[in-house]
Amino acid sequence: MTALQASHGVNTDVLVNGNVVSQYFNSFTLSPTRDKAETSAFKQLFKSYVAGMIDVVATLEGLFDSSNSTAEDPLLYAYLTSITAADNQWFYAPTGAQGVSAQGNAAWAIGGLSTKYEIKSDLKSANTVTAEVQVDSTAGGLDRGFILSPWATQSAGGNSSSVNGGAASSNGGVLLVHAFSDTASLVVNLQDSADNSTFANVSGYTVSPTNATISAYRFPAAGTTPTGTIRQYTRVTWTGTGTFLAFFARK
Repeated sequence: MTALQASHGVNTDVLVNGNVVSQYFNSFTLSPTRDKAETSAFKQLFKSYVAGMIDVVATLEGLFDSSNSTAEDPLLYAYLTSITAADNQWFYAPTGAQGVSAQGNAAWAIGGLSTKYEIKSDLKSANTVTAEVQVDSTAGGLDRGFILSPWATQSAGGNSSSVNGGAASSNGGVLLVHAFSDTASLVVNLQDSADNSTFANVSGYTVSPTNATISAYRFPAAGTTPTGTIRQYTRVTWTGTGTFLAFFARK
């Protein structure tokens, strides 16, 4: 029997569109549910069902801060009130996403619409906020994967350590890069290997963040179904410089 590897919530990291926002929140709840349709008939003892579509809502709670343009309040207010109601790329890492020790941590890529932003003031408490994100298939939905390169500033090209996927897979995957405003000529490539020794670029899985722009980048684009074989071990390489995080989820 494998021993439980418990972790503490204080290590949680949250990013959105290239911004680290962990410092503004103290609670994050990811709630996937699945529709079902009843197919019960006469003579059955137990009800029967067929599975339907998946619905996911992420709920964030934390402290109100409007002190600068990348603080929680201006970001969440803009996401909620955008006339175009654009989808946003959230990233949730319960065991952390920053520093060398975060390499290989499980995490969730969350693409969806901001549907709630609530501010609460109380005489005896600090000002607090609650926000909700409705996961949307056109934004990429929900993907569980692993951090290949944790959030860090890279001053030269290099490569991450590898993650063992257990076996090769045949349905492609999602490469996600959250990049900060200090990026310069950054290009991130996904590589795979059958033996954890000889690696090669996975065709198409290349992300080129726009210089000096805070944003999140996906391949394939949100709403596009991934394809192709991914060998057992994966890592990323990069050229250029900047602060970023790279994540990969197999399909």
